[in-house]
Amino acid sequence: MNLRLIAHILGVISFIVAGFMMASLPWSLPVFGQVSQFDGRGFFGVLAAILVSLIVSGLLLLYGRRAKRDRLLRREAMAAVGLAWLVATILGALPYLFSGTCRGVDESGRHVPMRVFDALFESASGYSGTGATVIANVEDPDLVPRSVLFWRSETHFLGGLGIVVLFVAILNIGSAAKQLIRAEVAAPSQTSTHEQSRRAAMAFGTVFVALNLILTVLLMMHGVSLYDALCHAFGTVATGGFSTYNDSVGHFKDIRVELIIVLFMLLGCTNFGLLYFAAKGDIRRLFGDVEFRLYLTCCLLATLVVSGCLFLQYLPVKAH
Repeated sequence: MNLRLIAHILGVISFIVAGFMMASLPWSLPVFGQVSQFDGRGFFGVLAAILVSLIVSGLLLLYGRRAKRDRLLRREAMAAVGLAWLVATILGALPYLFSGTCRGVDESGRHVPMRVFDALFESASGYSGTGATVIANVEDPDLVPRSVLFWRSETHFLGGLGIVVLFVAILNIGSAAKQLIRAEVAAPSQTSTHEQSRRAAMAFGTVFVALNLILTVLLMMHGVSLYDALCHAFGTVATGGFSTYNDSVGHFKDIRVELIIVLFMLLGCTNFGLLYFAAKGDIRRLFGDVEFRLYLTCCLLATLVVSGCLFLQYLPVKAH
């Protein structure tokens, strides 16, 4: 077992997590309009999580500094991917704990702080794109600092992109890239060399980031703030669903915003390989794919059935 290479991989991934946490810090400042005054609780909570993540990263990189980076067996790749998500989940829970994020308010009106398992649940839910939450009221900044709420949505982005895929795309780790991609991606790999694996990871990442950017711009064009647009883009493309409002997209009360998000929900579930070829002009490959056509058919049928059920459910109320 190449433990040093596994440690090196985990060290870099811990560093990536810390880097993304930094993007949450500006939302604690009043200049960005999400808080009326400096939110020290959120700022220093996230900052403490960043420091811990960097320390963990440094220790792992120190241990793995002499790793043979071109030798990674399949079982080692499986271990690295599994441990990567475990480490990311643990580090991702730290901003909730260090900032004093609360689950809600008890019957006596006192805030109920998140426990360790609550924070781990929230972190795992974000990375996995599950979208389940233990937070009763995400709109109350006294319960959830705005910077932590942004990090909560960022875990969707990191989980949807795939931390391991990001790692392979930005670093040259030789033949180990092929094994990591095979262990991370659920579909059978079509690539035969580590360079092809790296190019595939870069293509996947490009499509994912492009969808997030385009959706963010479209939402802002329809009156959504940058903060809300980013958070909802992260949750939409990754198909996770975290929102900055208790009533989610319904808060905007704008059919245009809803339709845009519906479109990107569909795109977020589409094979990114097909979207990549479509972006390069090969539209026939997208609509000629059996999987994509079956997917659209299932979505259409499910939409009709659910819409019909909702219509029949509320019809008596309207008639009355």
